[in-house]
Amino acid sequence: MKGTVTTPPPGRRPHDILHTYARIERTELPEGLRAELIRGEIFIPSRPTNHHNWIYGELHYLLAHPSRERGWSVTNTTTVTLPATGERYVPDLLVCESAVLRDAREWQVPAEDVLLVGEITSMSTVLRDRKNKAQG
Repeated sequence: MKGTVTTPPPGRRPHDILHTYARIERTELPEGLRAELIRGEIFIPSRPTNHHNWIYGELHYLLAHPSRERGWSVTNTTTVTLPATGERYVPDLLVCESAVLRDAREWQVPAEDVLLVGEITSMSTVLRDRKNKAQG
């Protein structure tokens, strides 16, 4: 799997993992990168390839106009929080009410505000994207 995975030592409490995740997000990542918290592991995806970005662009193009007519926005690099599990996902494509994205200070949205997510998978991310994230 491409990217960096941080697995906490055995016995760490969920609160400790969330604290570590928050510290990494706040202070350790270069501008533009986001960490994910999936099944108790912190994952920092590698930067997307040109092909990945082309696929995103095509999907965005297809969804943008019909979404805008409904007051929705299509975006990427937004962190989705799952309050029930504490997990944090960064889907490749996300659709939500436009109002949810208007807070310039925020970079996360709760899962209940998300209308659609999409993952552009590769051989290195297929298990995480199609199984682990889908189960979350």
